Amino acid sequence: MGSMLSAKCACGLKAKVLSGPGVIIGSLCAPAWCQSCQHLVTASTARGKPRCPKCRKAVQVIELSEKPSTSEDGGSGDLVTCPRCGEPALRFTEYGMWD
Repeated sequence: MGSMLSAKCACGLKAKVLSGPGVIIGSLCAPAWCQSCQHLVTASTARGKPRCPKCRKAVQVIELSEKPSTSEDGGSGDLVTCPRCGEPALRFTEYGMWD
């Protein structure tokens, strides 16, 4: 079971991504930044090096240091460095679970 995450930064970057175990045993889904598309995407490790699902270029996986905040707790949790603006202002909020 994994988490459905909403990502938001003050610079205007917004996206919905998945995080957790992948559908193939031993793989993971994680939020990642595609430098080519300039989008936050869900990347899978199922076939080795994570790639953008849109353009198929390599992506930079965003490491989340702790469990994302939930909608109910008002957004507590770590801020991550935003890949777009470079500021520690990107927040991931869990809005659901997937299986």
